[in-house]
Amino acid sequence: MTIDEVIKDYEELFNAHKDKLPKVSTIDSPKMEYHVMADAVFWEDEGIDNKDELNLENPFRSVIHYRTSLLTGQGEPNELSERMYALAKRYFPNWIGFQEDRCTFNAELADRIARIRKVSDWRIDKFFEDAME
Repeated sequence: MTIDEVIKDYEELFNAHKDKLPKVSTIDSPKMEYHVMADAVFWEDEGIDNKDELNLENPFRSVIHYRTSLLTGQGEPNELSERMYALAKRYFPNWIGFQEDRCTFNAELADRIARIRKVSDWRIDKFFEDAME
């Protein structure tokens, strides 16, 4: 499947759920979480992990991956991530996940994300080491 075909499929899904993602938080201090499959962070109030209702978790892996590269100022986002981010901005322009403080470089947050990634890598390595025993 080409990137254009993937984008077309996800565009249909995004159109079906246009503007259905949260625009404001209902949580006082939303917890930042790490998505190991996307190598990215998201906040619990963003509504993308609700697989039963909107089914947006998989396409949003690319979106949050790209956004995490903006937050950390690191990494080379791939074409799919960059295009999915732009597509999501078109269909969910007021999504809480696109607030400026969640999409711009933040040194403190970048350091925290680096520590989260390090722990995640350690846990994955340990899992495989234990499995080999």
